[in-house]
Amino acid sequence: MAKRSPKNCNPTAWENSTMTDTREVKDEKPCRGCREMIHGQALVCPFCRTPQKISTTAAALNVLKWLGGITALVSLVLATSQVYYLFSGYREKQALLEELVAAAQIQSDSGDYEQALSLLEEARTLDPVNRKARKARVDLAMEYIRTRPYWHKRTPDTVKRLLPDLVRSVSAFSGQKSSDINAHIAWAYILLAESGAGKFSVDPYLEKALDLDPENMFAHAFKGYWNLSASNGTGNKGVDEGARIRQSLSHFNQALKTGRERDFVRKLEIRSLAEFSGPPEQRLELFRLVISLHREGEMPDKASRYKLIEFFDCFMYDHDSAAVLSNLALSRLDPRQLLAAFQWLYQKDPDIHIPGNVDFERYHFVSAVLTRGAGDQTLALALFRQLFQKLRGSSMYRDALFREVKIITRQNPD
Repeated sequence: MAKRSPKNCNPTAWENSTMTDTREVKDEKPCRGCREMIHGQALVCPFCRTPQKISTTAAALNVLKWLGGITALVSLVLATSQVYYLFSGYREKQALLEELVAAAQIQSDSGDYEQALSLLEEARTLDPVNRKARKARVDLAMEYIRTRPYWHKRTPDTVKRLLPDLVRSVSAFSGQKSSDINAHIAWAYILLAESGAGKFSVDPYLEKALDLDPENMFAHAFKGYWNLSASNGTGNKGVDEGARIRQSLSHFNQALKTGRERDFVRKLEIRSLAEFSGPPEQRLELFRLVISLHREGEMPDKASRYKLIEFFDCFMYDHDSAAVLSNLALSRLDPRQLLAAFQWLYQKDPDIHIPGNVDFERYHFVSAVLTRGAGDQTLALALFRQLFQKLRGSSMYRDALFREVKIITRQNPD
């Protein structure tokens, strides 16, 4: 194969040099540009005119070019590594947040609200703006204050600690959630007012909650309770007792219709009616509620059940308000329905069969009184006599029993 003719070269001279060229291969080198074999001492390639020696400046530029490329590559590797670690750290943080929120829910479900709060506080420290953790803390705060009785000495401190979380979250949510939060802010202030911590503005938060969600269960339940609260001096000015209790019952009924937290609504309703200090005519509503619960088979929780049972002690007391209330109950309500409802409340309590305790004495005393009210004087007298034989010497029902026996014997002298 013939060799290429160099550029700008005399063809005759090229042919002669080719024919007479006896130099060895070791005197040749490949061109830096086109890679053709050229004279070993050539400064410029005769084929592509590429200089065969690199100047110091060019060498420096080449070195700088390579260094720039290496630097860019290292920077790319470092950036990729940083992104990876940042992403890995984000995933790890999110996983930890999920664990903390889940653990807080478990603690809350078991009633350990303080531990749940501690876990969510750790989650807030890890990521202050995480929406899931923030929602969990708001839900916990609302549930926690619903469980606090106003009379507990730690309730004011607990409520004051949780209230800022609710206030800060009002604008962060909308719809039913925002309505729930406003209602619970009102409830927090109700608890503070009833615990004697001061006077607070409650109604604006309840009104805001009902504006956001007219059917909000919490707002209606808390409004029903607040209407009957002795601490609500401002909201009840100029409102007669009958109107107050009708408004409260209406709000409780609205809350029950939603189907949310039915047991909680009933608990509030029973508590507000039992503690209501209005006239006896209005306090009859609690007896009506007992009859309704029995008819529907809706047994309240243990604490509410016992509050209802204790309300029947009005038949034992002889002071004026109790006497008026017991007489109204026997005259305006069906004593047989009252008796059935009362015994239903006590149906699973073994103490009613064991003499020597207050539940035994209350159960048999009230049953005898309601039996008398139902018109069966003979059976009532027999029940009183049986109870008398088993009364404790210090029983608070002793005087009431004698009083009842006198009523029966006076009405039936024979």
